[in-house]
Amino acid sequence: MIVKKIVGADKLALITFLFLLLQSSTLMPPPPITPIIPIKPIIAVKSTIPVNPPPVLINSGIKGIYLSEATVEHTALLEKIITQAKEVGINTFVADVQYPSNRYAKNIALILANKIQYVARLIVFPGGGNPDEIKNTALLEKKYQLADYAIGLGAHEIQLDYIRYKASQNPSLQNIEDINKVIAGFKDRLVTKNIRLQTDVFGITSFRPSTGIGQNIHSIANYANSVVPMLYPSHFKPYKTHSAHPYETITDALIALKKQFNNEVPINIYAYIETYNYHYPHMSSSERVQYIQKELQAVQDSKINGWYAWSANNRYDYLFEAMKNHAIITG
Repeated sequence: MIVKKIVGADKLALITFLFLLLQSSTLMPPPPITPIIPIKPIIAVKSTIPVNPPPVLINSGIKGIYLSEATVEHTALLEKIITQAKEVGINTFVADVQYPSNRYAKNIALILANKIQYVARLIVFPGGGNPDEIKNTALLEKKYQLADYAIGLGAHEIQLDYIRYKASQNPSLQNIEDINKVIAGFKDRLVTKNIRLQTDVFGITSFRPSTGIGQNIHSIANYANSVVPMLYPSHFKPYKTHSAHPYETITDALIALKKQFNNEVPINIYAYIETYNYHYPHMSSSERVQYIQKELQAVQDSKINGWYAWSANNRYDYLFEAMKNHAIITG
């Protein structure tokens, strides 16, 4: 009853009394407030690989593997790869398209049904072109038709490989103009279909244009939506040095590529990495897994848009093992 009368009579007096009480020197000061730092959840994966500690991969962007047309048409093998790829978060298959076939079409539908993106890889000039081939409109028309075929099957992007002169071509600025013209032709055909265009480039062009093969990343950016540098440590000289340092080889190349645009790259970057270094065919299983992990860490730390793994025979067991035995940050 007394409290009710005090509250009802004079709320201000009660509030003042409580404030003075809290300010009394007989009370202990409150503990300091520790700021709350948000921490991204980590999926813990028990590692069987002797890496201490394992590097951390960010689970974001494009993570893809290359498949030959023969692998796509081998239904049992394709189903196995799909299952393994989904287990580790692979979300894109870069699949060759060289000729139409019913089985290829059926199995591309299988890939899409498993919610894996289909990027059609088109070999424009096998081994690199000569001047006559680069300007052969009939040859290019056949390539356009293959691109249209892949789009009809559900390809959301077309990737141009061997879009270059032969390595033996005499260096010339005209070579760059010729290759740009071919890429521009594909762009004109694809833009009307709302299909994005990727262009594979030699890893060395991350550092500077190549007037020999005719690839200039800076000018390619005017026509392609994405550039795909082939950053295989086994392809950089001196081979022994770069093979021993896959992380540094890839990060250095990507730093150089970004510098070509003053670190404001207007297109996507997807790096090709390798699952096998042919200079060192006798790597142990654990060495190969760690080699791939260093490559993956390099592309992740470089903050590009994603990566594709290359295996000519489509053997990805070591890649899958490398991904399973990483601590992966989600989000």
